[in-house]
Amino acid sequence: MKKAILSIIVLAFGAGIFAQSGDINRLYYTYQGESEVISMYIPGFLCRLAASLGDLEYEEEVLLRSIKSIKLLVVENDAINERVNFVDEINFDEKNSEYVMMLTVHEEDQDVLILGRKKGDCIRDLVIIVGGEENVMVSIKGRLDADMLYALSGITGIEQMKYTKEL
Repeated sequence: MKKAILSIIVLAFGAGIFAQSGDINRLYYTYQGESEVISMYIPGFLCRLAASLGDLEYEEEVLLRSIKSIKLLVVENDAINERVNFVDEINFDEKNSEYVMMLTVHEEDQDVLILGRKKGDCIRDLVIIVGGEENVMVSIKGRLDADMLYALSGITGIEQMKYTKEL
């Protein structure tokens, strides 16, 4: 009986820890393949190949070499965008998550959420979710430090990313 109770506690705790990562994957696999939805998975070896082939700045090359994978999901289907908000779909709860909220922006018709999962001095997962009028999800796995995140703001044009250097 003790083993059964202990097993249930361990499973419940484990489910809470991994729930956020599961929500992000569920979001990707739910909308992947839908009409007018762009879904893209880029493995790390392709990022490293791009780093070695491209005419890049040093910071860009270091950033590409540190990435293990990228998942991208962009909804261009108006019917889906009218009924779905990706920020609401993942139902982020910082208390029960291994992710930390790095930035949140709420406007009239648009929500932006940037989440990170740290290990040591590096961010292992960086997730950018846009919900509302447009729905976009970008998930970057790798070993990103503050300087790389700052470089990422310049590369992507996401101005708010430059503030992550201060975190």
